[in-house]
Amino acid sequence: MLGFWGFGIILLFAISGIYLCGPDLVQDLADRVEPLTEANSRTRMVDQVIYWLAYLHFGRIDGIGIPCRGPGLCDMATKLTWAVAGLAPAGMFVTGALMWWNRVVRKKLSRQTQAKTIQVPVRGE
Repeated sequence: MLGFWGFGIILLFAISGIYLCGPDLVQDLADRVEPLTEANSRTRMVDQVIYWLAYLHFGRIDGIGIPCRGPGLCDMATKLTWAVAGLAPAGMFVTGALMWWNRVVRKKLSRQTQAKTIQVPVRGE
């Protein structure tokens, strides 16, 4: 289950990172998805999604969904949780590299060392 949520957080960081690198491109895409009209000039869903992408990317949560607001223990706990979740991409990279090493590289190295061992004949046989 942790991998599922880690993937979601990484996806959030990736999408928001794309937005922060090229906001004009993302805004053009948003305008194509939901064109600006007189009826939706104040509240477009795509604008709210873009707002929340940037808001969540930087962890500006300020206790949203938690009973307390503002600075304090709840705010620090929320920031700490978000910081730990931000380490998910690095953790997934390290564990993936370890799995790859154990499955691929270690097998190749063991085959090479087995091929290089020299069988010395024992005298008297």
